[in-house]
Amino acid sequence: MSPDDLRWLWLAHICAGNLWDETTLDTTRHVQLARESGAIATLPLALTSCIGAHVYAGELAQAATLLDELNAVAEATRTPIAAYAALLLAAWRGLADDAVKLIDTAESEMLRRGEGFGLTITGDTRALLYNSLGRYGEAREAATRAKDNPPVMGVEPWLVLSELSRPGLEAANPTRQLRPSSASRRRRRPPAPTGRSVSKPDAARW
Repeated sequence: MSPDDLRWLWLAHICAGNLWDETTLDTTRHVQLARESGAIATLPLALTSCIGAHVYAGELAQAATLLDELNAVAEATRTPIAAYAALLLAAWRGLADDAVKLIDTAESEMLRRGEGFGLTITGDTRALLYNSLGRYGEAREAATRAKDNPPVMGVEPWLVLSELSRPGLEAANPTRQLRPSSASRRRRRPPAPTGRSVSKPDAARW
């Protein structure tokens, strides 16, 4: 596979996630091919895709290791990278302050560039984080904005719909104290800030 071919594997992974095709979704092979071929220009994209897959599988330690590699590659090559991997991992780790700061910074840059692709991802991640913190009104607002973005490069706005379920249940039962994970899909729930691991959900979202 040529370096030019490798540049488009990330899109294949997104399409595989939309189709629930976990075999094609195997992003580890993408990273391996980029490393072996010396395609340093495509390695950040490969690593970002792989980090996302590990996060959605609940494999946060593996994701953190790859994030360190991603940052090292970006620094060595002076390649600017989007903060998708970092903000997603921070949200799933329950690092609220870090996650919000990363999301706010990323959204400001994406709004400047008119990048709807990234706004869907950051909106989904913000809603995920706020739902995990019990901030359901803010979660609903973030998810509603994100779902209204048009589909771009395989990233479909429907990915945020599961984050609207929890705020909806809360609004329907204002006097009932629900457990934090009762309305969210298990694969979308970030861990508590204590560093405890989450149960392994399906990975077909990245």
